[in-house]
Amino acid sequence: MNDVWPQDQHDKWGRFGLWLHAGLEAFSGEINWMKIWWTNKNPRLVAKFYLDTCRRIGGRSLYPTFRVTYNYCMVGIPIITQSDPGTENNGVANAHTMIRHRLDPNLTNTLQHRFATGHNNILSEIKWSVFRRDFSPGFEDMLEQGVQNGWYDANNILEK
Repeated sequence: MNDVWPQDQHDKWGRFGLWLHAGLEAFSGEINWMKIWWTNKNPRLVAKFYLDTCRRIGGRSLYPTFRVTYNYCMVGIPIITQSDPGTENNGVANAHTMIRHRLDPNLTNTLQHRFATGHNNILSEIKWSVFRRDFSPGFEDMLEQGVQNGWYDANNILEK
């Protein structure tokens, strides 16, 4: 577990001013995070989603004192992260690579993030497909009803 964490963004609710981002654990298919915000293009925000998840899962030292040695190990840090090559994912790629370099100095000068082009980030695409089929229709109907009745204005930043 925690070998590969693919991540992806979902722009289908853009008409409501809502943008989704999700990170998964590849082998179990568990959703590490699924966040809705007024943007999913900010690399700092996406990196925060990643770092918050690492902390939540167990980003603490297995050793009582902080030291960076070969034996140092961190719970909650995947071996590699994966995403499409969009710039919003650069924050995760850089943060994760730096963490992995600190945990294992033998990895110096290596990128610990895989940029999957096209449909190679397939697990994330499958999760979005299931999400669109099982959850989105009813939720989109409620959002649309709010827009039609004037309860929600996607152009008003205070309502996002």
